Amino acid sequence: MRELETRIAIAARAAALLILSLGPVDRAMAQTVAAPQSGAPQSAVPQTPPAPPPPSIPADAGTVRLELRIFDGPDDVTGETRVRLFPRGQRTNDLPTTSAPGQAITATVPVGFYDAQAIREKRGEVAGLRWAEQLLVQRYPDEYGRHLEVINFKPGYGALQIRPSPDAAAAAKGWTGAAYASGSGEGAKEAGKAVVAGEDLLFALPAGSYDVKLTMSDKTTQWMRDIEVPGDRTRLKTWSTGSSSR
Repeated sequence: MRELETRIAIAARAAALLILSLGPVDRAMAQTVAAPQSGAPQSAVPQTPPAPPPPSIPADAGTVRLELRIFDGPDDVTGETRVRLFPRGQRTNDLPTTSAPGQAITATVPVGFYDAQAIREKRGEVAGLRWAEQLLVQRYPDEYGRHLEVINFKPGYGALQIRPSPDAAAAAKGWTGAAYASGSGEGAKEAGKAVVAGEDLLFALPAGSYDVKLTMSDKTTQWMRDIEVPGDRTRLKTWSTGSSSR
């Protein structure tokens, strides 16, 4: 018995001397292995903690004043049309809109895609119906919290919205506009006249390329050249006194 205890003491002393001869990292591992285990067995290799979930990205909570105007070809028929507005892909519980004589139909909505149904009524009966789908309502810097979309009952028509820049708003008071096919010259037949929409000019035109003549209140004229008008969409161009050619 005494001989067995002597052998155990010699082995323990040898293990201690071996541990002291190791470097810090190896020493820690040797001590972990040599340490007596108690209770449930533990792994000598530390477990890697699970990666935290990626942070959630908050949705854009900004809202936009959506303005809707309805045309039949070149004619503004907003006053005889009602609009049902839905988030894209939905067809129930349309969003609230407001309207007033001579004004656009408006709704304050979050940024996103929308579908709109325009219903034209005459003498209490439906005279026309048109869907405009996947309208992107975004907070564009040059729209100042407002976004205009034009719906036209005639296929193949688009809209051109011309807005004065803030530094040109005073010069644009009382202005008018006329559109011509690009390159046709002023003597050609007008492709369309502008409708005044607040501080903007608004054209409803067949899809194509146009030169636009702007006539100021003092009868001076300026031109905006080669503007592409897309079908079934509304194109916004910002006008400033220094960006137009005479």
